[in-house]
Amino acid sequence: MKSRKKITITTAFYNSEENVSNYLDCLTNLDYPKKCINLLWADNGSIDHTRQLLSSFLKKNGPDYHSVKLIDVPRLSQIEKKDLQIANVMNALFEHAKTDIINIDSDIIFPNDSIHKLLFMNRVYAANICGGITAFIIPEKGRLIPVINAFSFDSMSKCFINVGQNFLNENRILRLPFMKIEVDSCSFALCFIEKRVLKRLRCHVNSYDHNLLLCVDIHFCLDAKLLGFRIMVDTSLYFRHPTLSHKVQIYKDNIVIRYT
Repeated sequence: MKSRKKITITTAFYNSEENVSNYLDCLTNLDYPKKCINLLWADNGSIDHTRQLLSSFLKKNGPDYHSVKLIDVPRLSQIEKKDLQIANVMNALFEHAKTDIINIDSDIIFPNDSIHKLLFMNRVYAANICGGITAFIIPEKGRLIPVINAFSFDSMSKCFINVGQNFLNENRILRLPFMKIEVDSCSFALCFIEKRVLKRLRCHVNSYDHNLLLCVDIHFCLDAKLLGFRIMVDTSLYFRHPTLSHKVQIYKDNIVIRYT
């Protein structure tokens, strides 16, 4: 039997009790040997039942995995900026990781072949950072349109160009073919990162940068790009946020996303 690569699934939780059940269901259904998975979770100062729910799962199911670890990362005192809190907890996870990681947000629904698709991009396309896609809504010319969380950076205009905008039609329908595409930024929400990237980079937020999106993952990816690392997304690896209002249809070779 072919041996599988050991990876670490990292997830940050903060008052996530409403999402924990969905997250754990998706985790349990992943089509990848549990003995090749290290679970590395961080509780970022939750005041609900998040930590108890996670601890209960690990007590019952922890022996099925290669290793499990739940760390406490206190929230930064007197800091309300969300991105700074995210950078702090992500850096704590990065420091504890012993292998390549797959970071998964606590509030998404992710498919059971997620690990296989991410490792395929790493192995076959030499992607050092790679991710799946989701859709969100932006206003454009007085109307709302769906775009995806994958961007290319235009150095001339100093703006991010959304990969999905090239596939919008006049009816605000995004019909995206399945492809593996090199980008300048992907999301941490469902994301593979090589250990050697983590050895060279940490998350940060540039408070002086008003022209760019002040997202932790965008800054991280741009820093990685400057160091020569390759970033890709697989448009067939779609994950969703349960609270977002989209109509999504997945076909054999494309995905169709409508704003509802």
